[in-house]
Amino acid sequence: MKKLLLLVFGICFYFCSFIICANADDVYYTNSNNVSMTKEEYDFFGEMYWDGYQEYVTEALYNKCKTHGYFNSPIEKVEYDEDLNKSIINPEPSRGLIHETIAKRLTLAKTCTTYICFSTVTLQWKGDPNIKSYDVIGALLYGNITLLDEPDTTLHYSGGNLYYGDEYYVGDGFGTSVKLQNSSSNMVISQSYEISGSGTLYASYQHATKNITKATSQKYTVGFGGYGGVFHFYGAAVGKFDQMGGVYATVSTS
Repeated sequence: MKKLLLLVFGICFYFCSFIICANADDVYYTNSNNVSMTKEEYDFFGEMYWDGYQEYVTEALYNKCKTHGYFNSPIEKVEYDEDLNKSIINPEPSRGLIHETIAKRLTLAKTCTTYICFSTVTLQWKGDPNIKSYDVIGALLYGNITLLDEPDTTLHYSGGNLYYGDEYYVGDGFGTSVKLQNSSSNMVISQSYEISGSGTLYASYQHATKNITKATSQKYTVGFGGYGGVFHFYGAAVGKFDQMGGVYATVSTS
């Protein structure tokens, strides 16, 4: 009996070791947060955010995407390119930042399961902006769309990452004021959140063309037809933003 148990244990150990090794062989990249991902998962984060964001993926974000099945869901994208002055549906993944200007590119990516959608809005600077004040990034939830969690808003620059968690909720949406920084590399601002329901998600990024206070940057309401389809500025904020075009996508979940 003892020999039989040892034999069974040995077989089990062999197969468990094989499975562990097989899983290890699937690892394509491990970042500084000790998050390991397959090639497919690596590509997923590059599409949902931008190529290079894989280094910033946290364990919490990875687990959320895996638990909710986002890795197995198709990604829809639309971007507004300020240089081209137009929106591009499902842009080519390989299209890089080839214009070193002070213009910027706004991208909305979403992936949905039956009951929930994960959305990421990314603003990529193509050069160094002259004015580094309080910009605003946010969204209008038009129709019957419900925001399921707090937006995760982050500024990525050469000095590291700055997280902003003081969203300003107003009307049918929200906005977050982001203070731009001096950076030796092009800055990237990302904002992600989960939503459900049906309607249209409008996303906008508005750059302050003059130095303003955070309080001034929050003088807006959120509603259809505003700057970028989202922001209606008033009072001291009027004439202080660049009126960059926005991006939008339809949402339909059970």
